[in-house]
Amino acid sequence: LPGGGFIAGLVTAVALILQYLANGVVWTQQRLRLDYPPVNALGLLIATLTGLGSWFFGYPLLTSAFGYFSLPVVGKFELATAMVFDIGVYLTVVGVVMLILFNLGKASGAAPVAPGILPPATLAEPFAGALPCASPRASPPMNEGR
Repeated sequence: LPGGGFIAGLVTAVALILQYLANGVVWTQQRLRLDYPPVNALGLLIATLTGLGSWFFGYPLLTSAFGYFSLPVVGKFELATAMVFDIGVYLTVVGVVMLILFNLGKASGAAPVAPGILPPATLAEPFAGALPCASPRASPPMNEGR
């Protein structure tokens, strides 16, 4: 059944966001190597051309066509142009959601940090900048002024 492109795009975007949260931006981008504006543009192009395809054949805009096909291992199955439209919607939703979240991350000023990698100053002096711990006897009692 057609119609799952939007929710599939949201689920994929959530999975990608969890990957970024779990492993960090640097680690994920090194392995994913995906630029989201082209994904967004490709999805929009596929969805638009699929919608206009029926119009070029004299049918109303976004009219779905289907046919039955048979493969040796799979058997007989139906393919519809609505599936191609949903793939375009899927790619567009993934691209847009990830672009929005990346821009929100940039606006917040969050610096990308790879997990498990500490800045050089932290490695050299692990306790530099830490506040000294005072023993309970060294601090004045809380109600001394009464």
